[in-house]
Amino acid sequence: MFKKQIIFMMVFLLLAYIIAFYAQEAFAVKILVINTSPFGRCCRATLPVKPKFPGGYKDALLSRIGYPDVTEFIDDVGAFDAEWKAHRNEYDALITAYHGLRDSADFQAWVDKNKNDLEAWVKQGGAIIATTKDAQDHALVKIFGIDFISGDPGKNKAILPIKQGTPISKTLKIDKLDTSKSDDPSFWDGHHYPKNKWPKWVEFAVLEGENGLPATIAGHYEKGALIFSGAEINNLDMGNSEVTPGYLEFYQALLTWAAGPPTSVDAKDKLSTSWGKIKSSY
Repeated sequence: MFKKQIIFMMVFLLLAYIIAFYAQEAFAVKILVINTSPFGRCCRATLPVKPKFPGGYKDALLSRIGYPDVTEFIDDVGAFDAEWKAHRNEYDALITAYHGLRDSADFQAWVDKNKNDLEAWVKQGGAIIATTKDAQDHALVKIFGIDFISGDPGKNKAILPIKQGTPISKTLKIDKLDTSKSDDPSFWDGHHYPKNKWPKWVEFAVLEGENGLPATIAGHYEKGALIFSGAEINNLDMGNSEVTPGYLEFYQALLTWAAGPPTSVDAKDKLSTSWGKIKSSY
């Protein structure tokens, strides 16, 4: 009798594990990345050779914070367009590379051409996280009724306060992103979102700028979610916690709020592969 109970318990635990595993897989957040920026890869644009580490956002950031289900297109708007047309409803989130629109006229044109599909996809539950600090980014933000204005470019900031009391800040142990030790600090250079001109979907500021004006905004757009930032939150040079403490946790919080929780997290990840080591190996 005792042996039967042990066998029953073992079978029960095995079944519970299998169910939990497949449930996790079924609800895993699937992310699409369009990476058309030389600053959105592991190597800076000043290097004389192309990167030998092609992982970009997937390997450098997203997989490390529990989001391994990533499809990323580097410098190939055509292939991105084909994937978007065929499978966009399979994706939960879209991440556009830091300076992705500024550095790619093709992607600018794609956003303008597909603005209705982008809006419909978000309304149905999709999420977009984008750095939107340049004039070329207007093609994206205007779809959702947003415009940004420029502050004094001389007030560059490498330390970005996290707005407290929001759904994102409540999950974090840090109150700021200090990017001052990064190779390419995430300067907030005066582009901000005027509070009195927010459309109704905007719910809160994520990062604060000058004079109470937000540098990053977030909100739900019908069933979907949007995070637009005048601060360079998609700058992968920030992605090493040795130079930007809390960045990985911060980005994980953004994705958790916008698209869903991670499937797995290695809490012991010491980020031994730093950007400096990667770049100096070429």
